[in-house]
Amino acid sequence: MIQGIPFRGKADILRNSGGICDIKTTTDIKAFKYSANKYGYDIQCYIYCQLFGITYDQFTFLVLDKGSLDIGEFKCSEEFYLRGKQKTELGMQRYSEWFIDDADLDNYYITDTL
Repeated sequence: MIQGIPFRGKADILRNSGGICDIKTTTDIKAFKYSANKYGYDIQCYIYCQLFGITYDQFTFLVLDKGSLDIGEFKCSEEFYLRGKQKTELGMQRYSEWFIDDADLDNYYITDTL
């Protein structure tokens, strides 16, 4: 639970030191920093830190390049973590509005026939 809302998470690797390592694959390891932002890995970092009771500096992405077979270890900065926190809190706010507070969802989606 994060702020009363249920979340699920499965850590790929729990380190003996108490940290978490999440495994990602890519076809361009040099573009992983861009991909991490594009695909919302900052949100994953924040949620896993909350669920497992760790700090952002204990969360690492282990990245495997499928083409070159290079391996990268990407640590998370406080800025990355805080961006994830902000996005997650916005998502939790929307979730509360839509499913707990029974908001009128007609303002949020389009229905049509193809």
